[in-house]
Amino acid sequence: MLQSTINYLGEPTTALLRKKYMLGGGRLGWTGKEGKYQISDFPTWFCLMAQGDLIYITEPLSSFRQHDSQQHQNLDTHFGGLICWTMMIQAAIERNVFLQKDIDKRKAIIQWLKYADENVVAMKDYPKDVWERTYVQDFLKAYAGMAASLSNGYHVEYNIDTTRPKGIYQGDAV
Repeated sequence: MLQSTINYLGEPTTALLRKKYMLGGGRLGWTGKEGKYQISDFPTWFCLMAQGDLIYITEPLSSFRQHDSQQHQNLDTHFGGLICWTMMIQAAIERNVFLQKDIDKRKAIIQWLKYADENVVAMKDYPKDVWERTYVQDFLKAYAGMAASLSNGYHVEYNIDTTRPKGIYQGDAV
């Protein structure tokens, strides 16, 4: 998943798991640092997989309905997802889990950059107010940090504020 930036497992509703194996005994996420850039599914899968084996059943047991008002249609959510992927790659490298060999680290970073490049190219037509949005500016910082990591030993570093505004979902499992 880290080397392809594709969530092969899907939404949280498709999994059966024990809360005790989740972050802090019941929260979604992996590092606890994702904050406003936390995506509920793939960081949770990394948290669970870092603790041991899992079983993946290829037979579809649920379906995913798409509609116009879904969160992933939102531009901030899209850029937030890209940022979240950088945080997961960074955590895997720092924790020396999943991406242990240099070639695996390089593949994950380059694949993310390839995906992010498509988004940077699409941004050429964005109006100024979109460029000024926090999520877009943080994405550009993450982009620069990921690119720089290729020449500094795969150390992914960038500085963004991940604090969630009050009243925003904090990642507790239901």
